[in-house]
Amino acid sequence: MNLLQKLVRPVDLPQEFLEWQCEERRSLFDTLVQGRCPRFMASHLPVLSSLNEPGAPFPIRSSTKGVGLLPRPEFLLEHVQEIHATLVRCREISSHESLNERIGTARSLYERPERIDPGTLGSIEIFRGQTYHNLCRDPRATLLFTGSAPRYLSFQVNCTVEILGLEDLRFQFIRGMRFLFEPEQFHIRQPDYPLGYLFRVQEVFEKTPRMGRAGKNVGQYGKREEYDREDWRARTDPTV
Repeated sequence: MNLLQKLVRPVDLPQEFLEWQCEERRSLFDTLVQGRCPRFMASHLPVLSSLNEPGAPFPIRSSTKGVGLLPRPEFLLEHVQEIHATLVRCREISSHESLNERIGTARSLYERPERIDPGTLGSIEIFRGQTYHNLCRDPRATLLFTGSAPRYLSFQVNCTVEILGLEDLRFQFIRGMRFLFEPEQFHIRQPDYPLGYLFRVQEVFEKTPRMGRAGKNVGQYGKREEYDREDWRARTDPTV
């Protein structure tokens, strides 16, 4: 059995990660309602690392991607239909007039965390550049989320990636959520969004910086275990 055949059972994202995602989205919605432009949203914009082809001068390709949560399969169609209906209604009115309705539709997932699929994340592929070609060849990827002060919540999420087309309900949800906020000034509009990524979570490492601890493995092939590297003092105090 090769490595990719072993990566078939996603693990769940930790509760702390899911709560952080929901909190940040609710904060974004509140900021928009108040008429303010949001600042950089670390929980939404991880660094995605993929593997370059064998023989490349450097083995890793990194890029920043907008990434979000998805509904569980049993709720997916309902949310896709709600998003579609909202977008149709909002075509007839200005973006300012439609803001509350668009936010309400987006909130409908983040205010009901029991509907969130804890084993997947989603993103849009816009340019079909080197990252896309890498993932077509080798579906392994790492998402590195690095939060802001004062908590500095950080997670490394190792995934296998499925490329989604327009006929896929999961991509219709991902794409629809993007369209809900397409009029807002924090987005750079693009001609189209033809493809999406579904990230199936395989490993999660909590990377939040703490005194004397490198991190902990909070999900690997269905297992949960903690680890600590050598004591922090041993790297800084030659007398220890």
